[in-house]
Amino acid sequence: MMREHRRQNYCFPFVYLTQRMLKGNKFHYQEGSSMNNNMFCRKSIVLFAICFIAITLLSCSTTRLTNTWRDPSYNSGPMTSMIAICVNKNPLHRRLWEDGFAADFAQHGVNVTPSYRLWPSDLPDTAEIVAEVRKNNYDGVLIVSRLETAYSTTDVPGYATRTPVVGYDQWRNEYYTTYEREYHPARTDSTKIIRHLIDVWTTKKPGHMIWSGTGETIDPSSSKEVNSEIVDMIAPELVDQGIIAPSK
Repeated sequence: MMREHRRQNYCFPFVYLTQRMLKGNKFHYQEGSSMNNNMFCRKSIVLFAICFIAITLLSCSTTRLTNTWRDPSYNSGPMTSMIAICVNKNPLHRRLWEDGFAADFAQHGVNVTPSYRLWPSDLPDTAEIVAEVRKNNYDGVLIVSRLETAYSTTDVPGYATRTPVVGYDQWRNEYYTTYEREYHPARTDSTKIIRHLIDVWTTKKPGHMIWSGTGETIDPSSSKEVNSEIVDMIAPELVDQGIIAPSK
């Protein structure tokens, strides 16, 4: 009997933490005896692990590329020089985007010039871009711009849960199990989706757009997280489309 109690006491911190995590409006009724304690301890450990994993996953954003398009007539081969332009009046955000593309595309043999190095004080207009392209013979221009934020809603119906709680009867020298019920009312969850449009233009006559895609990031924690995740997805896509070369 004493050996069994030691095994139960070893699990008890997990039981207590689970009770604290799931505490709510409850009523009690007793069920089971000390024979259920070992099984309950194992279930409590599993429940704690599931809750920890779920919280970790929910704290991470999810990014994807949607609405991608490629000009089927483009056959000029991989580009080796480009101008990257982020249409953003915030100078920090503009530099983060443009430097990100420059660093990532360098691994593919593409010399990307951030537009802020050419026009540090303000965004260039079309005439200024055309003049710079003709002057230095760039192969292409990449433009990223912010789209309107989208919201996705999900209706979650109400439901009830039953949570096991362990207790100790000092007179009988044994543990027992009670159950607590909690009602979770119906709710509507709203998810914010940050969207950016990325266009790639060729400067070969006639100059025109050859690729476009929309990057969508769900509930990002920062602007830097958004641009780094989207930048990392663009290069592999352009490699698949034959617009830039594979990494060296």
